[in-house]
Amino acid sequence: MAVQPLCQVALVYRGRALLVAWKVKRQPSASVAFQAYHSVLAQSVSRLKGFEVILLADRGFCHLQLLCWIKRTPDWHCRIHRIQMKRNTPAWR
Repeated sequence: MAVQPLCQVALVYRGRALLVAWKVKRQPSASVAFQAYHSVLAQSVSRLKGFEVILLADRGFCHLQLLCWIKRTPDWHCRIHRIQMKRNTPAWR
């Protein structure tokens, strides 16, 4: 059975989420490869210039490439990185 994970970037305004960019991908797993949603993030950089960005993601988006991309993106300053991970996922600072 195929699932349809959703990658979305939203701007929160007065308690409401206004979608900036999104992508739905039909695939057999809830885990999404970084290359599959990179275009959504790239579109969002120019649209969110000057705003504080807070990253929230579930364990299907746990990628080292994502964290490296955010660190390299000069116009996108993330204050908080919060990614839900499986208990056995290695993590270090």
